Amino acid sequence: MGAPRRTIEEMVVKKLLKDVVPRWSDRVIVTALRKIAWDNSLVDEMVDMYEKLSSYIEGHSHTDEAMGAPPEIKDLELGITNVEALVKRARIERQKTKRLAASSGLAN
Repeated sequence: MGAPRRTIEEMVVKKLLKDVVPRWSDRVIVTALRKIAWDNSLVDEMVDMYEKLSSYIEGHSHTDEAMGAPPEIKDLELGITNVEALVKRARIERQKTKRLAASSGLAN
């Protein structure tokens, strides 16, 4: 479950925040703020999936009962499928943002 969870973390940086604050960096790219197109419903889905995946991660104090049961292969497959769907949706949102910025003269 760690890999799909890390994918969501990367989505926050690349798809949602458009690399304004690069991961593992102290640098903030203020001039890139125009690229951000915040979508609350996408954020809600990302947070929900992230929390669900986190419940399976070792080091997090969740009992098997709290998770429903120990994870099975089908749980991992479903997690991957759901994260892939989120990535696809984030790409669509990013393309919409680029088109909007280009049509309004805000593109770099």
